[in-house]
Amino acid sequence: MYRDVELEARRQIISYLQDFSRIMVEISGMVVKLLEYTMEEKTENLGLLYKEVKKLDKEASDLQKVITNEILKSKPFLPNSEAIYTLVITMGDIVNSIDGAGYRASHLSIETIENEYLDDLKEIAVKVHDEIDAFREAIYLLAYNPAGLRNAIEKIYALEHEVDEVYRGSLSYLFLTGKDGINILKWIEIAERLENAADNVEKAADILTTFLMG
Repeated sequence: MYRDVELEARRQIISYLQDFSRIMVEISGMVVKLLEYTMEEKTENLGLLYKEVKKLDKEASDLQKVITNEILKSKPFLPNSEAIYTLVITMGDIVNSIDGAGYRASHLSIETIENEYLDDLKEIAVKVHDEIDAFREAIYLLAYNPAGLRNAIEKIYALEHEVDEVYRGSLSYLFLTGKDGINILKWIEIAERLENAADNVEKAADILTTFLMG
């Protein structure tokens, strides 16, 4: 009987985590779209798209509360409950960083940034989106194919490294060649939040690794 309760609690939590990871993929994809609209000079669409970002951010926040309550309720039956709680907090931090990047992409008139730096910003956003999608896959595997989880985690690590490389290279080049301090600050405001999201996805992957050791 105890085992049945444990399995049901685990199933419910993983189902919620799958929903949460889906929201993460959607919201990061919208930030990519915000940057694409800017590069295509479709700036009249930015406000509407950011409203969708905020809607997903609220959905993620509400779901985070639901999952936290479920963890507290199921704690006596749920192995690794503390690790799962930390995972949920980290997922929330990822969404907050993505939302912050989206707000700045839609409100800071970044069309004034030189195209080559916008290209780099979009590349970072795409890689973060891919990293989050790899995390979504890892959550799926947690339920249906734990043996395949390690490969998904390795993909997350590889993508996070790629984000770091593009971010650091572009930042260095920007300071060496950039002429407009305001545009440099705009770029940094967005890129730092994307890079922080990538770091937190890696942290989330580290937490998933502990499940492999259990």
